[in-house]
Amino acid sequence: VHARRLERAGRAARMVIASELRGDEDPARVQQLRIGGLWPLAFFAEGRGLPLAEGDFGGITLLVVPAGAEATEREAWLELERTKALSKRSPFAGLRVALTDAEPSLPQVLAELRAAGTRSVLVVPAVFCASPGEMRALAESLGDAAFRDDFDLAWLPGLGGELCCAAPGDRAR
Repeated sequence: VHARRLERAGRAARMVIASELRGDEDPARVQQLRIGGLWPLAFFAEGRGLPLAEGDFGGITLLVVPAGAEATEREAWLELERTKALSKRSPFAGLRVALTDAEPSLPQVLAELRAAGTRSVLVVPAVFCASPGEMRALAESLGDAAFRDDFDLAWLPGLGGELCCAAPGDRAR
């Protein structure tokens, strides 16, 4: 979707993952799609660009901030949780934030949600698109808890699908 938007604007574009780059590309033509770049964290304040968890009465979208995030970036993600950003878009939706290399961790937040009786959770790395290895590491961090039958746990490999449909200048949502 992002590539098509660029092409409609007259810029030939192709989406690749970082490992597909050869190293001889023109730096002026390589655009890294990352949260905080084209999509500043303030963009999410009204819930736009954040995926919704499934569930009859809404579910919880659980964003996982990657390791190495700056303290200000972590705080900005946690502020979205505190201000209930996702419920501004959908009154039955909830948002929680976990940190990969600090607390609250993914296993901690998931345990809290289970204890509170939450049944439907969508786990999403707070990146444009996580690699298969990053997704595997998140699932493995949960151990057997990721496979319990009393919980509907879904996974999305990043925010890219939602963000491409909600570009900063697009007010259709």
